[in-house]
Amino acid sequence: MTRGSSARDASPRTILAFDHGRRNIGVAVGQSLTRTATPLATLRARDAVPEWAALARLVEGWQPQAMVVGLPLNMDGTEQDTTRLARRFRNELERRFGVPVHLVDERLSTREARERLARGGRAGADDDPVAAQVILEDWFSQNSRRELATPASRRGTIFEEEARILEHERFEAGQHRLRMQSPRIAGTALPGSFVHVRCDALLPMRRPMSILEAEREMGWVDLLFKEVGTGTRLLARKEVGARLSLLGPIGNHFEALPGSSRPLLLGGGVGMPPVVFLARYWRESHPQLSPLVLLGSEVPFPFTVCRASAGPQLPAGADTGMEALERLGVASRLASRAGLEGCYPGHVTDLARDWLRRLPPEARREVALYACGPVAMLEAAAALAEEYSLPAQVCLEEYMACAVGGCAGCAVRIHGPSGPAMRRVCVDGPVFDAHRVVWPRADASPS
Repeated sequence: MTRGSSARDASPRTILAFDHGRRNIGVAVGQSLTRTATPLATLRARDAVPEWAALARLVEGWQPQAMVVGLPLNMDGTEQDTTRLARRFRNELERRFGVPVHLVDERLSTREARERLARGGRAGADDDPVAAQVILEDWFSQNSRRELATPASRRGTIFEEEARILEHERFEAGQHRLRMQSPRIAGTALPGSFVHVRCDALLPMRRPMSILEAEREMGWVDLLFKEVGTGTRLLARKEVGARLSLLGPIGNHFEALPGSSRPLLLGGGVGMPPVVFLARYWRESHPQLSPLVLLGSEVPFPFTVCRASAGPQLPAGADTGMEALERLGVASRLASRAGLEGCYPGHVTDLARDWLRRLPPEARREVALYACGPVAMLEAAAALAEEYSLPAQVCLEEYMACAVGGCAGCAVRIHGPSGPAMRRVCVDGPVFDAHRVVWPRADASPS
């Protein structure tokens, strides 16, 4: 396999690990692709029996494909009373949750956990979840990547490619469009999925970026980003011909909701790429749909604008659209509070509400809402969908470290079948039912 087209065919698996004790049970979560683990929580136990309801909520939230339980042994390898209790706990986990549960020697895991906490200046802190982290890391080290892999049917295949920059277009306010030669990612990307970019060889941490367009036959993807930190500033210096490591496509994607022939697509700021990609994609795959794309920005738009075609009933003065979409026959309008000429003077969600208000009731029943942008905008979009009883999908954007489910840094709360549950934006999303997300203001407790 050539250097420029290496691929990882294993799909990520989520693993929960437990440091079982009589009074406390440490929990960690890990991910098979990166083989990393993160301390998660400490569950209370009585005589080695956990609070099963609390444990069930963790399992519901993380939906692991396997679990690992530390097996306490004497230093000479012989068993003790707690060994029997750990085996019983392991058997009960497998019976209740129906996933494979593995045992791993946990000797010295607590000592290692305490040493890690001390090195980090946290001596005396709760060491149970850190011990579970050590247990899971040991299990990863004892199992090959092949054994940890799951069939690609579980999640889409994620490729790692060394992509070459074909074009680098610069716009006002530190905005950039990169066209990357990445045939494997371009061949499988769908609207809403994203890539994890290594912005520079000196930066080990990647940056998540949404896909603006994917050309399967030509094998390239377009990325849109804004300079906001060290990584993106280094990325902004890259010129045509430079190579970058891309991991993707990651995550799920938007889906056409049945019975909705009038998709309303809302994009804000650097959240515009997924909805633009969606409009282009549906123009070819779902020509029977009549989407309206509304885009909002507080800085000049990072694309060519034009006089929008007549069509949707919108306020006078909102007569500018995205030229690339208009050429495809997709209606679009722009909104901005920055006084940009031809733009609706307000939030993009206000423009959407104005359009919905003008629609006849029978036409409104054919509308479904799709949105991507800052959290505040998405929360407003979800409220708008609730106000008009519209089905809605949102593409969430969160900071993330691993982007494949291992670090849990991008977890968000949703309304699950049995109550609030945690979901990871990277592998459970980034696209969610807008009505199931627990939004920050709705989740805030009174002060």
